[in-house]
Amino acid sequence: MHFYSCPYCWDKTTGQRDVHLGRLIVIKSAEIACHHKGGLFTSAEDQCKKENYKCKEVLMCPVCDAYFKITEEFLKEQKKKDKDG
Repeated sequence: MHFYSCPYCWDKTTGQRDVHLGRLIVIKSAEIACHHKGGLFTSAEDQCKKENYKCKEVLMCPVCDAYFKITEEFLKEQKKKDKDG
């Protein structure tokens, strides 16, 4: 099993009782601009809705409230392995 850690606060929270501190969670942010463009019969909002707003997903740290864009490079750098799995 693996997870993604916050680059700002993961080292500071290591060793804490709550092992989930500093782990990033996926949320959908309305502030994110997506790549969709409105077409002749559909709007950009309709296209986003059709894909369940996947284009608006970001990673958020519940400790420091930082948001991160999901890219392959970022995921590769921040991927950690659970000690249990």
